[in-house]
Amino acid sequence: MLFTFFSYVWIWQPILTENRALDLTPGYATAPAIQPAYNQDWTLELEMVMDQFGAVIDDQASTAGDGFMVYVNASRLIYLVFNGTSGNQFFTLSATQLEFGQHYHIALSYVYDSGTGLGNTFLYVNGIEYPALTNVDYRPNQIGTLYFGREDHANTSIFHGRIDNVHFTQERLYNGDFEPSFNPPVANGNSLFLATFNSDNPGDATYQDESGNGNTLTAQGSEIVQVDTLELNDGFARFNGFSSYLTRSSMPLTPGTDATVELDMRYLPRNLSASTMTLVDMLEPDSAGQGGFALQLNTTTQNLEVWTKANGLAASLHVVPFVIDPNQWYRLALCLERTTGTDANLHVYIDGQRYLATLVTYEQPASSLLTLGANRALDQFFSGHLDRIRISKIARYNTPNYNFYPGNFEDDPDTKAIWPLYSDVVNPTDFPDIANGFTITAFDVEAALTQVNPFWANPDLTPSPYIYVTPLFNFTGQWTIEFWYKRLTNNPGVFFDVLDGTPQGYECSVTTSHDLVMQVDNTFFTLGTLIPDEWNHVVIQQRIVSPGPPNVRLRAIINGNAQSQTATFTRPSISTSHLVFADNDLGTQPLPGFIHSMRFSSTVRYSGDLAVPRSPLGIDEKTIALWRIDEATGQILQDSGPDQHDFVLCDGAVTFTGQPQNKTTCVGEDVTFSVSILDQHATFQWQKDGVDISGATQNQLLLTSVDFSDEGVYACRISIGCDEAYSNNATLTLSNNFAFQTWPNSQAACLGDDLVLEVTVAQVFKSGTYLLQWEKDGVLLTGETNEILMLTNVQPSDAGDYRCRLQSAIGCSYQYTPYFQVNLLGPTANAGPDRVLCLPGESLNLNGSIDCSDGMGSITWSGPGSILNGNTLTPQVTPPASVGDYFYTLNFDNVTSDQVQVQVRDFGFAFNNGHVDIEDVWAVGSEWLIGGTPFYDTYPSGGDGQIDIRDMISLMQCNSYLPILPR
Repeated sequence: MLFTFFSYVWIWQPILTENRALDLTPGYATAPAIQPAYNQDWTLELEMVMDQFGAVIDDQASTAGDGFMVYVNASRLIYLVFNGTSGNQFFTLSATQLEFGQHYHIALSYVYDSGTGLGNTFLYVNGIEYPALTNVDYRPNQIGTLYFGREDHANTSIFHGRIDNVHFTQERLYNGDFEPSFNPPVANGNSLFLATFNSDNPGDATYQDESGNGNTLTAQGSEIVQVDTLELNDGFARFNGFSSYLTRSSMPLTPGTDATVELDMRYLPRNLSASTMTLVDMLEPDSAGQGGFALQLNTTTQNLEVWTKANGLAASLHVVPFVIDPNQWYRLALCLERTTGTDANLHVYIDGQRYLATLVTYEQPASSLLTLGANRALDQFFSGHLDRIRISKIARYNTPNYNFYPGNFEDDPDTKAIWPLYSDVVNPTDFPDIANGFTITAFDVEAALTQVNPFWANPDLTPSPYIYVTPLFNFTGQWTIEFWYKRLTNNPGVFFDVLDGTPQGYECSVTTSHDLVMQVDNTFFTLGTLIPDEWNHVVIQQRIVSPGPPNVRLRAIINGNAQSQTATFTRPSISTSHLVFADNDLGTQPLPGFIHSMRFSSTVRYSGDLAVPRSPLGIDEKTIALWRIDEATGQILQDSGPDQHDFVLCDGAVTFTGQPQNKTTCVGEDVTFSVSILDQHATFQWQKDGVDISGATQNQLLLTSVDFSDEGVYACRISIGCDEAYSNNATLTLSNNFAFQTWPNSQAACLGDDLVLEVTVAQVFKSGTYLLQWEKDGVLLTGETNEILMLTNVQPSDAGDYRCRLQSAIGCSYQYTPYFQVNLLGPTANAGPDRVLCLPGESLNLNGSIDCSDGMGSITWSGPGSILNGNTLTPQVTPPASVGDYFYTLNFDNVTSDQVQVQVRDFGFAFNNGHVDIEDVWAVGSEWLIGGTPFYDTYPSGGDGQIDIRDMISLMQCNSYLPILPR
């Protein structure tokens, strides 16, 4: 549903009397008989709209020396007054900057102090008091001519704009801040001059003084203009859908890094033929181009679409599954977060909630043309409004949602550019960047203009679906229904309905062609046509036209213009007991727009054309009911009329803009369900399997560290007034859960070897599939998604830190093995045995080995004595004959091995039989055990301080001594 009631806030919104004003562009006006006194209080006030700087009021003579002047310079309001003791004095409203096109109520008061003979002046802007100057020796203009719109002595400082409600009175009207009245000023006994420009007289004319003092005002080069369709600056850029766009010739974003684009957007449908509208374009258009991205709106599906591409590849399209409603403001955020190479995570957020998260191919060119509001080919123009655009060199958001607050963007070190798109541009075609100076150029783009709302602040165009019900009024006699209406879209909708599902009664609606239609039983009358995109003052009246069986006819007065009367018809009999407001009783034709005030009267109020009211609808003896729709909650629209016909919010008021979605995740994860509706004053209650969840009363439900007890069906119950609705059901299902069971340790390999790295995964909870991904040095290895990672023909590039990543299911958190190293070995020389014991003059055999050898190279042994067959891995060595320790080393192509220690000892054996046998061991052992330290037992083989069989085996290494078994 697309209908909004606005809370009525009594904020002063100045308006020009009868929606007309005296246009001083480029003329001016004079009041020759006005002469503000110096020894009496007085107030001069007026309403103005400024289009250009210049003098607003001038009461100074051609030669300075008396009087005062009010003028605008550099967007500041300046008050100048002649002080007889010090010449002209100035007061500047430095704290208030006036804006072009805005309404302002200006009041200047002079307060005389009879004790000092001096005066104090006070200046008021929109009811705010500014103490301008005190103790001024003011003297009035001796010429006695008051100028409006220029200085009196020359055509300089000309004011371009409009004025109305000029009032001069010999009294102090205001003391402190005040709220300017909605009603035009009224002359009183102190008024010397009052002019309200509500006539159709030509501009070069004399306007009568409504105070009755004959102080007429004469206009030169000016005219009375209609201002009811005046458009005012609302602080954002408007694109007309045909030729408007913004461009920046070079918008650098570092290649390979992240990027975020954020903006406020409101899409306005214009029945354009284009099926695609582009918001942001930084995409190299051809497949050979470097890369980039683009954001567009598909007007057929009303989905956002994102294009991304990398260098030399074709662009790919990604659809955001969210329907963009026309005429509604959204804050969009597009984040590109690089993962590896040309892969990036694309996240798209709408009002702080992520609606798209996908892996894309993306590469940002170093310096790219930026186009806003159109694509580069200028055949996909955007229709609507843009505001507050920020481009960042980081991915600002990567979670399911973020704290959405539609305020201004802050400039920080990661910001590339911010464009508020306000009207204070550097020149008529440029919008400045408030961050780093990347000014953008505007082509047929203007600060957005919205219609003047004559009685209330401009509404926020956020549609809320309201259907209201109240007891039925008396439709049998003569009556008048009067209201203010502005439509949002071209959709049809119903203002009020008293049919109650039957063909008997009344129903008032608006069609796609903006026609105001009244259905009476089964007869349809077109009462007139409303103006699209503007506030319309609508009057519908029923008049009795003949006696007997009462016959009536209808007439509408739209924006003050009386329409043709309908044919006479017999008043219908109405069977329903209630009046439905803003929809029909079936809830199928919501009103696509806004109503502010609505009044129902018991008589025909108007006989023909009328002046559109400039103040809110009031209550009098004819009023049955009046609703200004000023309740903050919107649940009850209180009737300020005498009979208290309150409208109660009811029947289908809850309209969902976002539903909870099914979730599949793993044990231990956090899960969020969310629901969104158009209304801001709802209560929420989440349920699981039909049972209320205690404390779950927000539009989001957060489940932390879920387990199997959390599985089930979730829904949210929303209540607004007397209406209650349930969201869609969303099921939480816990997926399979797995964990690493084993993983490799660090390993070494020879050049060219094959190496196998393997993990095993154990099922923890449910069975199913899981996702594996191997990494090297923190970079994902493309295609390596199995338990075994095979490294064939290992090369130096294969050395590094490896680990494996496990994901139990898509959307679940990652688990990782510890990092382990793969080291690449070169040729390694080994020599043995480590230690040998021999007798003097005896020889022994050494042995060596080469690891990671390619089969090529020479072998060299080094050490004392003689080395036979040295170019071999098993040479024979004869160490020197003298007792001592000698060392031998193997060298393979400059790779040196560990050392072999040969210990030469001169043993005197127990029985001198030339053989080492068990008797010798016992003999040696007996001496050792007695406590001696025989010189010949320096080699207890185990270093254990005991002579045992191991020592004997060591002795047997001597080549000439063979063991003899004991007899």
